[in-house]
Amino acid sequence: MRYSFRVKGNRRLFVAYGLILLLLFLTAAPLVILPGIAGMFIAVLFGYFAFQMIRMLLNHIKSFIMTHDDGITLRFPTSSLERLEWDQITHAGIIRTPEDKFVRFIYAEGKDRLATIPEEYNRLEDLDEELKAKTAWYELSQEKGKSIQETIRPVTKHADGDNDLKDSDEKDKEISD
Repeated sequence: MRYSFRVKGNRRLFVAYGLILLLLFLTAAPLVILPGIAGMFIAVLFGYFAFQMIRMLLNHIKSFIMTHDDGITLRFPTSSLERLEWDQITHAGIIRTPEDKFVRFIYAEGKDRLATIPEEYNRLEDLDEELKAKTAWYELSQEKGKSIQETIRPVTKHADGDNDLKDSDEKDKEISD
């Protein structure tokens, strides 16, 4: 089954759209207000930021999770694909954040890969059921000031003091935020 980023009714997207419109306005305004090289420089700078925001937003919208009989495929906003077999996924579950939001996580201990799935995806209850049926499921609460990695550490093999759970961008894949 395919789980996609939910566009319809997503409040966070409205903030992103507003920010992009503001950046596009700030791209044009310096050309009118500051003629010459200074205006062009500022316009190019804001144009670049607007382009990066649009690119980031489109990559988030194109991200997905697809479950198969033999595993799961995750497409991250960075455009990278990660394929995990069900037996590679050692931990999955839901974390309640201090802000009372829910974040799903999938962790493959052997590969040291962590994927977080925010509430902006469709049919998350169905994904929860699939993960519960095929992996070890955990319901955790995140303490204020703790990261997702620190929150799941007590249920992983890293709880015995082995702190190999990496914080690098290459190892930790976030689907959103």
